[in-house]
Amino acid sequence: MASRATKCETKGDYDEAFQSYISSVQTYLYLIRNVPDGSLRISLKEMSTKLLNRAEQIKSHRRHIKAAVRDRVSLGTRPGIERIGKNQWPIISPVDLLSFKRSQYEPPLNPAQKNIFLRWVSISDLYPNSILYKPGEPDPTDIVQDVVTDCSLIASYATGRMKHTQTDGSLSQLNVACLYPKDYSGNPEATTSGIYRVKLFLNGTYREIPVDDKIPTGIERPMMCAQCRGGDFFWPALIEKAYMKVMAGYDFVGSNSSVDLHALTGWIPETIFTTSGEYRGEKSWRRALAGFKKGHCLVTVGTNGNISDALDSVGLIPHHNYAILDMDEDDTGRRRVKLYNAWNARPDEKSTSWTSELKDALPGIEPSQQKELVGTFTISWEALQIYFDTIYMNWDPKIFEYQQTVHFSNAPVPAFTFRFGPVPQSQAEAEVWVLLTRHLSDQPSDCENYMSFSVFHDENDDELIEGTDYVPQPVISTPLSNAIHVLTRFVPSSHQAAYTINFSFHCPRTPAQRSNNPQKPSGYTLSIYSSSPCCLQDAGPVTLPYTAEVEGKWTTRTSGGNHSLTTFMNNPMWRVTIGEAKDRTKLTSKKTLRATLFACDEAGDVDSGKALNLKLVRADGDGRVYDVERRDLVADSGSYTRGRAQLRTKGILPGTYTIVPSTFSAGVQGSFKLSVECELPLITTTPIPLEGSGMYKRTCSATWEEERQSQTPGWKVFGGKGDVEIKFRVQATTNPGLYPVKLCLYRTSLGQDSRQVVASGTLTLALSGAALGPLQLTFVDEVTYTICVEAVGDPCLTTGSGYSLIAYADQPLTLSRRYRVARLDHTVLSCNTSVLLNVLQHYPLDGSSLRNPLAFVPLVVVEDSGLDAHFSSDDSLHTNCKPHSALGILCESESKRILYEPVTSCSNIQQVCAYT
Repeated sequence: MASRATKCETKGDYDEAFQSYISSVQTYLYLIRNVPDGSLRISLKEMSTKLLNRAEQIKSHRRHIKAAVRDRVSLGTRPGIERIGKNQWPIISPVDLLSFKRSQYEPPLNPAQKNIFLRWVSISDLYPNSILYKPGEPDPTDIVQDVVTDCSLIASYATGRMKHTQTDGSLSQLNVACLYPKDYSGNPEATTSGIYRVKLFLNGTYREIPVDDKIPTGIERPMMCAQCRGGDFFWPALIEKAYMKVMAGYDFVGSNSSVDLHALTGWIPETIFTTSGEYRGEKSWRRALAGFKKGHCLVTVGTNGNISDALDSVGLIPHHNYAILDMDEDDTGRRRVKLYNAWNARPDEKSTSWTSELKDALPGIEPSQQKELVGTFTISWEALQIYFDTIYMNWDPKIFEYQQTVHFSNAPVPAFTFRFGPVPQSQAEAEVWVLLTRHLSDQPSDCENYMSFSVFHDENDDELIEGTDYVPQPVISTPLSNAIHVLTRFVPSSHQAAYTINFSFHCPRTPAQRSNNPQKPSGYTLSIYSSSPCCLQDAGPVTLPYTAEVEGKWTTRTSGGNHSLTTFMNNPMWRVTIGEAKDRTKLTSKKTLRATLFACDEAGDVDSGKALNLKLVRADGDGRVYDVERRDLVADSGSYTRGRAQLRTKGILPGTYTIVPSTFSAGVQGSFKLSVECELPLITTTPIPLEGSGMYKRTCSATWEEERQSQTPGWKVFGGKGDVEIKFRVQATTNPGLYPVKLCLYRTSLGQDSRQVVASGTLTLALSGAALGPLQLTFVDEVTYTICVEAVGDPCLTTGSGYSLIAYADQPLTLSRRYRVARLDHTVLSCNTSVLLNVLQHYPLDGSSLRNPLAFVPLVVVEDSGLDAHFSSDDSLHTNCKPHSALGILCESESKRILYEPVTSCSNIQQVCAYT
């Protein structure tokens, strides 16, 4: 690595030389920590110092050198996985297994043990005739659970004991393979010191747990731990004790057999839920039976706790793990499964056995209870799927020829790429398995940590279709799960396909919980199993030469949600201006832009409770994105992911773009951080104001039915003085985007016909509706403006459907569907009150409040015919007076039309006068 760095520097490839120097230094630092030889360690330190100085010299002379990022796949990442909870459990090695030191402490007891606890006693003192292990014994059904709630662990013992018995009849050592020391035959060997080592696969690797042979004893129970019936063998107690030490004591909250078998054997865990909509019973049976018969698969099952009454009626225990000792299918197609319950029940306690209730509830099985061993029973596969909601399978990793593993932390969230080499034609359809494991820790919120991951075709793969509107779709995704292990399987699309794995982590905690108990970064292990060579590489972001970071907030006004909502245009947006490359020699190479979005909680940590997305869009005009058109989409982060979203595009060109961070739902409030990195200069990154920012806003609405029935279609716009800048927008309030809408603005001058000033163009189906402006309008007494809304299509005929009209202006304006009115010389026309009351008696208006008016306010109605609006209140009235809707009484003469509005209080009179 160091020689490669020197060669790159000599060739002038300073970016590659810098990266190679830093990688070399990381490797040397790892060797320094792990080499016992003092003189060699000194030599390594001297060499690493020289390499680091060389890297610093390159960086000081190259302004835009790419920052070095630690390789998560390198050996230097391994020391971080040794800690489990508050204890350090070192990675196991052959040398470690030869040294035996006394156990540091005994695991804490659970409440049931404490109530009857007597003392810790050596097994050799308690049972002088007991032995550690004997090949072929005990029978799986002789291993029982006591007062420790570890049914999953005991079921794992039983299944591990049965491994290989269905194929060649050989005796399996899988259940005791983790116990040391060994004799020449590879069997566990008893020690005179009473000190043992247990090899457990935890946090992605094997590690050693020291234990002694002391076990907890009680007043009524000689052994309060896992045991064999009769106390003949004590290896189950030693392995359980080691496991309980790692799990913080015998007060075990419970697990499942796939997790425990993975710890005992390292076999790949797989969980299948029979209640899932994706569950396929026939396919699961074929896979499980084939793997079980070949000795490649260990199977256990768990009961459904949601049907506890039904389980109790047949003698099954809710939330309990049962071991599968045998699986078989006869010539008639009958499929049978032999189960074992490891609970060591006392005579007065309920125990699962072949009861008459169980026989009646599970028909179709020949009565063989006479042959059943204690705690065992045989049922059909069909019945098993009724009463057991979970199937746990653990697969021998040796069925895969190749395995790649990497350990990492979720702060920051990483990404990895892997590529397969050519495979034989016979293995062209071979599956690839991807396993994500969450590390054990001492955090009480571990069960609240959710994780998922998605596998994508690598965007850098030459086989991918190039295009700026490319939105990556996952090859396969896993749902969010709080399980320790998440497994998925898929078949690569080509023999040399490259893939990227993206992760999502979520902890649904309130801001107060995060503040009082900050969430520490969690450790994870990623394992890839394949039948062809696989190369796993860190795809984490390498800092690009030009960066910009901004902070923002989603508020009630600016949280617009996803692009399928009409409010998407309200999201925070930034205009990003990208300049030309300064190095003219690299103009032909494709340039990369990457943007990362993080949601933040009150403490500034990543808030994984929000689903996020990023879009980079070409936008004209003011830069704000009102609707997302595929032709304008430059890059997209894809599906909404919790807490974090990232987009990347290759081939970015100089120009101006808009970047839009959004949450999935509208109205979600919170802070976020957005970083943009680019290989081209980032000239500016400026926020884009909301539509109508700094302007007066007026909103009105109506139904389409009212629009059709109105005698005066459109909305009168008045109240402005002089030149006014204005913009209109109309949005359908129901079924937006299902029918086209349009805006038209009309200008009317006295003595002239109405004429159209400007229209919104063609009818549009955009979710954001139709917009008009910004426009510069001149308001004078002789000119009036009318904004009209148009819609086409059956959906707008739906009862109750309508629209919302918004006007933004730099002066306060009024939108009204009423006639334009002019003030009379006398506001209250008392001389005509008797006449109007007489009319009111013959034509009563709707509404009781209008039946006893104090007075009538006359308003002159000006039609579009250009009549003069200035009249005196003593003008004679035509006798043609009649009610006009609920507005009042309309009196017409040869020269004018006067609308008299009834008012019932002085305050109303003042309001009407102010309005006119």
